[in-house]
Amino acid sequence: MWVLAIPFALLLLLVCSFLFLLFKKWKAALIVFSFFLTLNIWSETYPLHISYFLGSEKGKDLKVLSYNIHSRDPNYVNVEDDIISFLMKEDADIVFLSECYTKEAHVLDSVLKKKYRVGYDLCNISMEKLYSKWPVDSIEVVKVDTTNAECQQLFSEKPELRKHFKYSLIYKTHLFAGKDTLTLVCCHLESSHVHGDSLSIGEYKSALDDAYTVRGLEADAIYESLCREPHPMIVMGDLNDISGSYALRRIQSLGLYDAWWKGGAGYGRTFHDGKLNFRLDHILYSKDFFSLKRVNVVDDDKSDHNALTASFQYKY
Repeated sequence: MWVLAIPFALLLLLVCSFLFLLFKKWKAALIVFSFFLTLNIWSETYPLHISYFLGSEKGKDLKVLSYNIHSRDPNYVNVEDDIISFLMKEDADIVFLSECYTKEAHVLDSVLKKKYRVGYDLCNISMEKLYSKWPVDSIEVVKVDTTNAECQQLFSEKPELRKHFKYSLIYKTHLFAGKDTLTLVCCHLESSHVHGDSLSIGEYKSALDDAYTVRGLEADAIYESLCREPHPMIVMGDLNDISGSYALRRIQSLGLYDAWWKGGAGYGRTFHDGKLNFRLDHILYSKDFFSLKRVNVVDDDKSDHNALTASFQYKY
């Protein structure tokens, strides 16, 4: 789980480089800044795109939105109207909502199902929802093959991990827009479940390590499901992992770009719980089929996550 330290290590390197410059230690400043650039490019952590602030959405072909609305938070009832107004204003072509439980978010669900051509409860426990202006041809659940040798070895060492694979929150859909077909994967990967102050340091580390392992297997399953797909692909959702992690790099090895790295500015946090701030939500897209026009993180306090949007044009 050392990757969680990357954003902080990069900031430290940048501060050290600045201090060396301040004291006219030119060579030291250059060396430290070189380390910063190398690690930043490898991990795709802090993009700096001035055009991000100048982007226009005129003539956009496709706009997608991913948002974990955390509808079981006690404060949700006070912000639901604001979330509905926000989603209506954004007017995305495809919306994926995580932790959008039907019982708590039934008003939001009914409003969006009137607006969108398609509205699906993706999960049998009614917590992940997809809304689309494009017709949906098929939806399938992508599951980790727990019978393979890697999983069996893992379960023999840590039998408690079996419970993490009872159900999957990874969904592969094929959508139509005229003659075009889009392969869309909406996913909510394994959480570390480390909120609160009741865990010891050992328990905290163990929870992080276990979740990181599970997300790696989920990323492998996504890769296997998509590696022979002939259509343009977008993978989006609450991946519960940061850039540079195994899960992100495995999925991106399909030839996918991270929208925030390619068009964002700054860190672009999407998760904030008062103590931790990370970019856990991502939109990844086929670099050979799409041209990114704009990406945006909507920073607010309606949920413990921020909404992430991206607008694209086709290259063909």
